[in-house]
Amino acid sequence: MTVSRDSSKEHIFEGKLKEYEQVLVDFLVESGRAKSADFKLQKILAYLSIHKRLTQKQFRDLTSYSIGTISKKLRFFIDSGVIEKKRIEKSNEYFYQIDNLVYARVGNLSHTEFPRIKEYISMKLAELEIHKGKPGHELLTLRLNEMLQSFDFITRIWSEIRGIFTR
Repeated sequence: MTVSRDSSKEHIFEGKLKEYEQVLVDFLVESGRAKSADFKLQKILAYLSIHKRLTQKQFRDLTSYSIGTISKKLRFFIDSGVIEKKRIEKSNEYFYQIDNLVYARVGNLSHTEFPRIKEYISMKLAELEIHKGKPGHELLTLRLNEMLQSFDFITRIWSEIRGIFTR
């Protein structure tokens, strides 16, 4: 499958929104590090969680990692079924995006972590409101709301599963 080429730099936020993006990336990376995950893998996945799809060049812009490092880390995710690689129409470039099934696999997070994560995301959403109308605000707000919805869904499913085993 191919996707249309998008040569804009909308993946680069500026000012305070760049700071919020960095805080969110740091939070996601630290969440993974608590489980002994590779720092660079977590950072790539964090940026992909925010931006939905990125090219290797865009990853380089965001992380300052070499294309070789990015390629190696993306290959790990592709081989693991976490990320999909899609060719950009009429180009030799590819977009990388998280496989939708991955969100269904987030259940390995402890349900006791969900309230803390949801509280943190809600706090960041509230802080973002003062930047309404600035480039990046809408995307960050959308991603944070998607994360909240995912945690609500997973929490409901987790409760149902626990209920089945405690009957």
